[in-house]
Amino acid sequence: MTSTMRRAESGACSGGFITTALPTVADSPHGSFHVPARIDKSSSVALVVTDAVGSVVTAARLGKTDRGWLTARWNGFDGLRPADPGDYQVWLRATDIAGNLSPRTLVGDVQIERDTEPPVVRMLRLERWDGTLQVHWQVSDNAAGHLTIAISTPGHSVTLRHVPLNGRRTLPLPPAAAGLTGAITITDESGNRAWRTRRAF
Repeated sequence: MTSTMRRAESGACSGGFITTALPTVADSPHGSFHVPARIDKSSSVALVVTDAVGSVVTAARLGKTDRGWLTARWNGFDGLRPADPGDYQVWLRATDIAGNLSPRTLVGDVQIERDTEPPVVRMLRLERWDGTLQVHWQVSDNAAGHLTIAISTPGHSVTLRHVPLNGRRTLPLPPAAAGLTGAITITDESGNRAWRTRRAF
């Protein structure tokens, strides 16, 4: 008998739960697709991704796996580049130790998107503290886990790279005068920007 596989979600047909993936954002929690599936006996497993018209976009061998649960993963790439925006289906096929090949089993529907939403600034302050200038921020983003923050004050500028969505930093700038105004640009990992001005107190 051939191996049989099933996805974790109820039903193995198109039109079920759809995962949105943003493969252009390297460390995004939404950058790739993954779903558990179950295999009924030890087999070599292969993953196949097809587009909306059924053409194969990519295929990969997942290697040998024992009977039980495995995780099917697709990084959202077509070869070396992110797949074009659109709808995709992820399938698994298994070959058992006798060489029997299972039918292709649908394990997930994926919608590839590009991140075009700017970060949302929840809180942003410039603060004078013991002769220094500090920036304090809280930002949310639909895809990115890190930001670039550029702060410009009269005659000076500094850029904080790969900082978390929430944080505080002391800036390598001259001691701030009361009422100093800074122009602040917050950029996510897709290049989307939010601009603000803040006065230091």
